[in-house]
Amino acid sequence: MSVVPHTTDRSAAVPSVPWSVYVVAVLLLAWAAVRVVALFSLTFDSRISQEIFRVAIDVTIGVGLLLRRQWAWVLGVVVSAVAIGVGLLWAIFGNGEYKVLAALIDDLLPGIILLVPLLTTNARRAFAKRPDVGVGSTGP
Repeated sequence: MSVVPHTTDRSAAVPSVPWSVYVVAVLLLAWAAVRVVALFSLTFDSRISQEIFRVAIDVTIGVGLLLRRQWAWVLGVVVSAVAIGVGLLWAIFGNGEYKVLAALIDDLLPGIILLVPLLTTNARRAFAKRPDVGVGSTGP
């Protein structure tokens, strides 16, 4: 006779994060590394603080997604939505084809690449707020 019950309660089980979210996190960290290398080639002007801020945001989201933090999912969705909006504004109202190309490469594509895997059902479920069930709490 077995001591382990035949049915397990899966309500307290933590859903797994889809592999696409991990790929996005690694891509964000790689993109941040590319930006750091590009920072060293820039002359120190007004864009340097903007690039440092973008690198910090990319690293924060990437590490947070790898560590499965809910705030990283929220921050990733917000930042990618803003990047898509800024990219669209630059693509529509930018002067010249260089601005359109820069908006596409720098804002629009990274925003879409980040947003699509984060909005899948499995990713939303994995990063959803779960009630704390542990020592000293009354479970469901």
